[in-house]
Amino acid sequence: MVECHYKGTALPETVYHYLMQPFTQPLHLVRNQTAMKTLLTLLTISLATAPLLAQSWKQNRPVANISSLRASAGVDVFLRQGNTESLTLDVKGFDEDEVIAEVRDGQLNLSRRQRSGINGFSFGRSQYIKAYVTVRQLANIELSSGSDLEGETDLRADNLTVKVSSGADMTLRVNAQTLTITVSSGADANLSGSVGKLTAAASGGADLKADQLRADICYAEASGGADARVYGAKELYLRASGGGDVTYRGPGRVMARKESGGGDINED
Repeated sequence: MVECHYKGTALPETVYHYLMQPFTQPLHLVRNQTAMKTLLTLLTISLATAPLLAQSWKQNRPVANISSLRASAGVDVFLRQGNTESLTLDVKGFDEDEVIAEVRDGQLNLSRRQRSGINGFSFGRSQYIKAYVTVRQLANIELSSGSDLEGETDLRADNLTVKVSSGADMTLRVNAQTLTITVSSGADANLSGSVGKLTAAASGGADLKADQLRADICYAEASGGADARVYGAKELYLRASGGGDVTYRGPGRVMARKESGGGDINED
């Protein structure tokens, strides 16, 4: 009988071979396992990059009677105001049936359908959905989930309500009688122009830059680590809480101010 040792201990030959079996697999099994792993890796890469190979396309879609705009899921919006209404899509990496661009009850919805499986993930700027929108009038704007809006012309309105959330970004020049804006959850909003009355609230780490927006009367609030910069020409009503910061400028008189929970109000 052959005497076998394992870590200095004498073992029966059958026990020795049993212990060493996982380390002495036949070579053809090792090769088969390696080939299978390689195949799975290539398949995963193929599935992941399939959307990137999709062809770019452009399309005009009919729209009418738009009074509200809502964008989500990373759609980039380029907004103009004119005498007509139109919508042009410029898309790469998504099929036509994946892009949502429709008007319901006066609201233009811009988004995309989520892919199932691994193709549901986003792979950066090699994929995009750009929407070039022209409106006559607009009363509401809502941006969320990483969408961006850039105003290519001034937006004139009587009363405008804006909501920007969940990492969305907006740059817009506004001329309105009243503007109500809420910015939350890490979103950014950059406003300029002039309004009669501004009511602004920033929360959840959001950033509101409205110090280039001339407001006759300004109500501004920041909370939850958010920052708000505003301009008041006549009157300002300011509140900061929960680590929020409000910075104001302009010749307007501060009629009321309240700081709490580590919030700060400062004049620029």
